[in-house]
Amino acid sequence: DLCDANMAFCAGREGTLHGLAAWFSSVLADGIELDNRPPGTHSWDNLVFPLLKPVPVTAGTMISVRLQGRSDSQMPLAWVWETAVRQGGKTIAEYRQSTLFSSLLDPDAIRQKLT
Repeated sequence: DLCDANMAFCAGREGTLHGLAAWFSSVLADGIELDNRPPGTHSWDNLVFPLLKPVPVTAGTMISVRLQGRSDSQMPLAWVWETAVRQGGKTIAEYRQSTLFSSLLDPDAIRQKLT
């Protein structure tokens, strides 16, 4: 299974962006919907894609995300998320993060382990 999606959001208020939450929603038939919107259900967890560092945002801040995922016989579940945060046309934060074998990779933590 492959996932590749580009999304854009506009912050509605001032705050701090720590990450992105993901869930699914599917209409099975008229009036019948299956989803795991927060707070979610215990059998289908929501996903959280944290940012490497929190980013302060104001109303109108634009957040764009490219989310890629893969899970198949040759690779266990893995995610890549590229996040860009822009205020007034200026990029204030940009991150490219991933998981490997369902573990978040933190470059700073890796550097500390290697030194």
